[in-house]
Amino acid sequence: MASVNIKLYFKSKLKEANEMAAVSIHSYIEEKTNESRDIIDNIYTNKVLYTEILYLMENGYNKHIEYKMNKLFESQDNKYNGFENYFNSCLLRDAGITGISIYSSKQVEAFVYSLNCGVTFPKDSYVIKSLEKWNESFESIRILPSHNAHYLSNPKNVFSMVYIVKERFTSNNLGFIVIDYAVDGIKSKLPISAKGYHVEIAVFTPQGTSIYVSSGKLEYQHLFSDLKNNNTSSVIHKNNMIYTMTSGNMGIITVAVLPNQYVLSHSSVFTKTIFLIACIFIVAILLFTAFSINRFSSRIASLVHGIKIIKQGNLSYRIDTAKSGDELSEIAVSFNGMCEDLKNYIDRAYMSEINQKNAQIKELQAQINPHFLYNTLESIRMRVLAGENKEAGDMIYLLASYYRSTVKGKMVIGIWEEIKHAKMYVELHNIKSTYMVFVEFHTDEELSDYGILKHTLQPLIENYICHGINWEKDDNQLVISVYKKEKDIFISLEDNGNGIAKEKLDDIKETLERGSKKTQNGIGIKNVHDRTVLFFGDGYGLTIKSSAGQGTSITIRIPAIPKEEMEVYVQSFHSG
Repeated sequence: MASVNIKLYFKSKLKEANEMAAVSIHSYIEEKTNESRDIIDNIYTNKVLYTEILYLMENGYNKHIEYKMNKLFESQDNKYNGFENYFNSCLLRDAGITGISIYSSKQVEAFVYSLNCGVTFPKDSYVIKSLEKWNESFESIRILPSHNAHYLSNPKNVFSMVYIVKERFTSNNLGFIVIDYAVDGIKSKLPISAKGYHVEIAVFTPQGTSIYVSSGKLEYQHLFSDLKNNNTSSVIHKNNMIYTMTSGNMGIITVAVLPNQYVLSHSSVFTKTIFLIACIFIVAILLFTAFSINRFSSRIASLVHGIKIIKQGNLSYRIDTAKSGDELSEIAVSFNGMCEDLKNYIDRAYMSEINQKNAQIKELQAQINPHFLYNTLESIRMRVLAGENKEAGDMIYLLASYYRSTVKGKMVIGIWEEIKHAKMYVELHNIKSTYMVFVEFHTDEELSDYGILKHTLQPLIENYICHGINWEKDDNQLVISVYKKEKDIFISLEDNGNGIAKEKLDDIKETLERGSKKTQNGIGIKNVHDRTVLFFGDGYGLTIKSSAGQGTSITIRIPAIPKEEMEVYVQSFHSG
């Protein structure tokens, strides 16, 4: 049943395309017929045009030239709008007109006017033979079937509208005016839908002569004979779908033919296409269902995975929420909100602990090197008592400069300033101590404006002086290097001193890694490490390598942040 309905629907579409083709071609022929009548009517009603054409027919082309020149000289404004100007306007107005010819009964040649020429040509034998059979008493206009326009340089098929020119008073036949139209104009009017359905067109004169045939596959002459007595416009003739239209003015018959084999083949193709589309639609539904189930399962798996991750303590993880607004999305949104509230609560508790640590840090900073201060003051007193006033003055200056930076409220300074403080510390030590300490600094000037926590180097240098120097050697040396790698800055301190025994080194590492208070070893190192980790997070701080008798290597890792930005960051950290 579906197949039958499809075929009926398709035949109705074919019939519609067939009728549209016939109507389009018929309208075009009617349009050209009416246009040619208007051209002739304008000639008959315009005395100047009609008189000039009669003169040309009576006297020939050369006499006509003299006639036209005389009219031009007689004109006051030296203008003369003859029939040639009128023919030119007709050609420009309608590109389908290839030429307009004047055939005189008295002249051997015809005057032909087209956009390419306006001269005399031998009369077209085809036109002459066609006009010899014309019964003038019954017709004033005749249409000539497709033929070659002999006056064009490039061959082109035309069909012609022919009008008799008669003398006004005697009604004698003076000749004919022939208006040629390009056959290509008929072809261009065939609708695209008709071309797709292989609709074929035939146009007949009332006598049955073919004016235009779109294809030679059908015997159109027989078709005309079979249909001329049929008053029905739409018929099935020899299994072909036929639609005809007849002009009321000239009796021209337009026939649209849709061959039966194309009807059957297109119907079959259309039926197969419908079934194919139906199959595709079913497959699409199945695929969509499978996709929906898989997507639903994937979302459930994502939800379970997110819960597992959050269960492990990663409260920053958020479950993906789809935009569908279904129950799973609501569960994910609610769960994320719960995690956010829990994270905020933990952050508040953490910040409270941070504030306590800040107070502890400030306390530690205020107590940095109190014994160093006492020892230095004692050294100054001894210098004064011994009369070494210059050295005592130098020590007082260095000590004042050093502690001026210590009591300042800033916790962040530039790397170059931290190195300067470290150098002052070493110089103070060398003045007050019997044993000289040699420290070598290597840094890139481009890194000088990056920020660093104040008193990062001094505790480590002090640790080297107190525990690292082998006083039995005379080549003790500490090398401090500052360099940038990717987004971080590294500060390495390498000495060739005593080194650290393995058990003691393990104790220091445990203190750094776990915050253990198990040992008192490396308190200065732990102070620097804890402050760095506290402010910048895991991944930053100190790493230490050492072997007994082989020296020690300490590396500090901090983020590469300009001093001003680090100050803002540390300030916000303190403010909670």
